[in-house]
Amino acid sequence: MMISPASKPVRNVNDRPIGMPEIQGEAKENSALYVDTSRITDEDGIGQMALIWQRSSQRTNWENVPDQFSDTLQLDQTDVGFSYRSVISYIDGFGTRETLVSDASEIVANIDNPLQGEVVVRIYLQAMGLSRDQLVQAMGLLFALSTAALGISLQDAGRIDPGLWQISALALLPALAGMQAGRFCRGHLSERLFRRIFLCGLATLGLYIMLG
Repeated sequence: MMISPASKPVRNVNDRPIGMPEIQGEAKENSALYVDTSRITDEDGIGQMALIWQRSSQRTNWENVPDQFSDTLQLDQTDVGFSYRSVISYIDGFGTRETLVSDASEIVANIDNPLQGEVVVRIYLQAMGLSRDQLVQAMGLLFALSTAALGISLQDAGRIDPGLWQISALALLPALAGMQAGRFCRGHLSERLFRRIFLCGLATLGLYIMLG
């Protein structure tokens, strides 16, 4: 019987992992996304996984989300308008670093938050003893300035594109029609009846905010 010399140790050839991380959950404000890695397998072994979240408003030029390393991402107002993905990395049993990137989530949708502060402003203006025309003018100026400030803020944050500005401009047409209708109605209402209707409107708005 003849015995051959021993071969060289069998050299490992890196086996790519099978499966991908999957993002689950509802892409909506006040909800959460989480990463499912249960379907990832690797013949070379899987070391401890490290996870980072990335986000993008256009699903290009992804940026890392700071201080978010757990498998669950809580969503709030600042996340609206962004799509998220997860990047998983680990070192396998033979020292090779593997990196897996999940598919992108849907764009995080906004939830219409209850209106805050408007009732207080209207009551304050009412308490100043302004006439009905002065009250309406003050409210119009206040809301115009606050809306403009909000639009500028959203534009700086990249949340408004030119198409939305065009739609907003078209929305001015029914607003102007409503102003003319309101001016006509005020001319046919007494001061006392106007204030009564105004206060009833405030009460209805306050009830809506509480129930909302």
